[in-house]
Amino acid sequence: MQNSRIDRLRRKMGFQNGYIVPPNGLAGGLSLWWDESINVDVAFSSENLIDTKVHGLSDGSYCRVSWIYGTPYREQKPAFWGWLGSQLCATNDPWLCGGDMNEFIWHFEKAGGVAASHSRPRHLLEFATKAELIDLGFSGPSFTWRGTRNTHFVQERIDRGLANAAWQTRWPDTTVLHCPVIGSDHWPIFISTTQKGKFGKRQFKFEPSWANDPECREVIERAWSSSLSGPWMSQWQKNLHTFRNHLTDWSKRKFKNNKIEIDSLVDQLNLMQHSWEENTENISRIKTKLNDLWRKEECYWQQRSRIKWLQNGDSNTSFFHQATIQRRRQNKIVRIKGENGYWEQSQKGVRRAF
Repeated sequence: MQNSRIDRLRRKMGFQNGYIVPPNGLAGGLSLWWDESINVDVAFSSENLIDTKVHGLSDGSYCRVSWIYGTPYREQKPAFWGWLGSQLCATNDPWLCGGDMNEFIWHFEKAGGVAASHSRPRHLLEFATKAELIDLGFSGPSFTWRGTRNTHFVQERIDRGLANAAWQTRWPDTTVLHCPVIGSDHWPIFISTTQKGKFGKRQFKFEPSWANDPECREVIERAWSSSLSGPWMSQWQKNLHTFRNHLTDWSKRKFKNNKIEIDSLVDQLNLMQHSWEENTENISRIKTKLNDLWRKEECYWQQRSRIKWLQNGDSNTSFFHQATIQRRRQNKIVRIKGENGYWEQSQKGVRRAF
């Protein structure tokens, strides 16, 4: 993908800043994006690594974050992991390493194909031990990549997050979520350091798209035709309240809630991807439906937002890209599969499952 296209996509997704490692020919290339809440200094970059120093502007926090793309070629792994170990050394500063390692650690992190040998080199484990990094664990599906090797369906956990003790002391609620696969052969990983707070009560807004529906005028006329007694201003306020309620009820019946439908489809996709081979057709169908709903959602927020949304990005649109809510990791169950087969992530849902 050309740099100009990447920049347009970055701005469209609400990130004001970015750093690109150009691809080597038609393959490879890395891109890192961040918003204006932090300063990011790139200390080193290559086709396999973006090593950064991050400063939080609101709380004055400082940390090191290293984004890794491990070589997928077996013959290159010893040299690559040896080089990475010399490039990324243990530090007393809070430090997070994340990305596509193209390497799993334990034999149970692979399913299908030729069984992993217990005597094989564990390059990632040796690197993590030397760098004093600890695996952050995960919630979600057990694997992060799936593909076919010699006609065998194979799944592996090769994407992960690692952190040192200083990071886990500073951000003890860090969680790693394996998100559903949509347009890749990898499960995206979502690393969060905080639990997302609740939004306040939503303010009523007249949506421009309502005016395009012929029924909208009828709903408004019915709402304002009510015969009321009392002072003129009191009647006006009551009619305004009725108008708002009628329009809201009509909108709920007329237009489906894309967010609810998206969340439902993502849950279905997540469940089916635990048995990928058995659900190939259904997975493809749900992906197509999700892409259509996301296009509708994007148009909806473009219509509501300022023109600058496409030009410069807007930090207020970040919620559009957040598919799930992170939960505290320590001493808590963050996800549980209910009797209906769906994953429960909310605190109420987890309690209800018991």
